[in-house]
Amino acid sequence: ACVSGRQDWYRTIDRLPADRPAGRIFVAGMARRSRVALSRPDEVPGNAIYVLSTQSWPPAALYAMLRSGLLDLHAAGLASTFAGGTKRFDGTFLRQVRLPLWSMVSRKLQQRLVELDTSVPVPRPQLLADVFRLKSARARRALDRTLNIETENGS
Repeated sequence: ACVSGRQDWYRTIDRLPADRPAGRIFVAGMARRSRVALSRPDEVPGNAIYVLSTQSWPPAALYAMLRSGLLDLHAAGLASTFAGGTKRFDGTFLRQVRLPLWSMVSRKLQQRLVELDTSVPVPRPQLLADVFRLKSARARRALDRTLNIETENGS
């Protein structure tokens, strides 16, 4: 097709529903660390970008969980890894990631997730431990190690 004007520059071959949900989350299909973005309603994902939407979790809270290292935590044990440490965050992998029911998350933690500053992806193992109700220090240290966080005592 010939591009004759700005409106003709890009047309997707995918069928897109007219009522796309607000607050969709884009996930890059391959990366060393998970790469996620909160989309605007008019944005269309390109190749190797997976789209997540949610009906049970508020999009801002789900986005906060993903930006806090949830995908990297699961990728450590589930994702295919290639030379150089690149991991595949594809549909098969994304369907294996688990979250507790939103109704099972405490109100205080729900508020914290919705209000969390997600402008920079920062591993937050303590937040993940709180959401998954991991109480033991050993489990929390394992999260730190998995997400490559140095602890105060150097372990």
